[in-house]
Amino acid sequence: MGNLRGKPQRTLLALLGISVGIGSVTALISTGAIARNEALRQFESLGTDIVAVYGFNRDSSGGTIRSQFGLTREDTVGFSSLNSVADLAPFVLYS
Repeated sequence: MGNLRGKPQRTLLALLGISVGIGSVTALISTGAIARNEALRQFESLGTDIVAVYGFNRDSSGGTIRSQFGLTREDTVGFSSLNSVADLAPFVLYS
């Protein structure tokens, strides 16, 4: 205790440093929690019951390439026969 009273400026600076450090850690943890909650909110807004399916073909070398025509009508009939599929909605992506 004698050192704390003998060097008041050093004591004050040490307390200030500790306070700033605690505040910084608290701010970082809070910012991380806010970012995580926002990311979860955005994913939940997409819906957990929607799945996008894309058609791919294998080329002669064994690699996958995007199908020119996507999924066929027979593919959609196969999906619609599944008990867990309530509806199908086709969409086209252009790039």
